[in-house]
Amino acid sequence: MFKKKREKSAEEMENMSALEEKVDALLQYCAADSEESRARYRRNLQRLVTVETPCEAMKRKDRIDRALADLGIPDHLLGYNYLQTAIEICLQNPEGLGHICAFLYPTVAQCYDTSQNLVERGIRNAIECGWSRCDLNMQKLYFGGKVDPIRGKPSNKEFITRVCHVIQSKYC
Repeated sequence: MFKKKREKSAEEMENMSALEEKVDALLQYCAADSEESRARYRRNLQRLVTVETPCEAMKRKDRIDRALADLGIPDHLLGYNYLQTAIEICLQNPEGLGHICAFLYPTVAQCYDTSQNLVERGIRNAIECGWSRCDLNMQKLYFGGKVDPIRGKPSNKEFITRVCHVIQSKYC
């Protein structure tokens, strides 16, 4: 009798994809030609092999929600979800902050099956709504004097970066 070829489950495929990502990161680390790129690949490799418990993931999500609520971002906006995901990605992979248009927006867009232009616009809209509603003391707590007074609100990158830094400094 012929044995039926077993279909790989979604979980097996995801595990294989994660393993391939770790192997690629290890190869990049080994082939790095400068100390700076080696350090970057080392951080990426550490991020990939660090196992996070579901409890830690929930705590991180709660911290992000708290920060967005502190800053007056209404949770009914689609940009709220985009911001939440973008901040979570940047907390796990800080290199995403350096490549917001090339890495972060496309990654968030892929999560929500939308375009990166809509992600950028949704995040910008959420920040504008929150900035006008937020308490001035809370703005100072998160941003200090780092926001351009002429523009009046932080850019998407400034906002995500500051929130990530505050979350990391408060809880890590």
